[in-house]
Amino acid sequence: MIRVRPANWDRVLPDFRLGWAENDREACLNNLGPLSSISRALADPSSGQVPKDGERRVPPLAEQLLGAHVFCPDGGHYVVSADDKKVQCTVHGDVLSPRQPIAPSDNSPSNKLLRNFTGVTVTLTFLEDGLHAVATIDRK
Repeated sequence: MIRVRPANWDRVLPDFRLGWAENDREACLNNLGPLSSISRALADPSSGQVPKDGERRVPPLAEQLLGAHVFCPDGGHYVVSADDKKVQCTVHGDVLSPRQPIAPSDNSPSNKLLRNFTGVTVTLTFLEDGLHAVATIDRK
């Protein structure tokens, strides 16, 4: 059995927050390729410029085409770059010049989960058919 108790949580919290922020950044940057492609598809063929309402149209069109809700986990917004060639995030930047916050933003779902965390217990049991793991997360 492995247990992380609230009294000891402050020792590992900075590392967990950085890890979650890294995962949020990676998830956000993975959205940029499809969003940039959709943005370029909306561009006027003669000028190459995305229509003024293009930024507003890209996320819903992406959701329709990809079948998934596309969003920045840290609450950033996707905007079309000044050259109309790519989409970037207001929090994480773009693929060529990414930005990494030290922790998830205060309003992100991962940070809300971390604030409500009061402990975790992981129990491992060896059974005939393999290893059985049960994780119990305690929240406020």
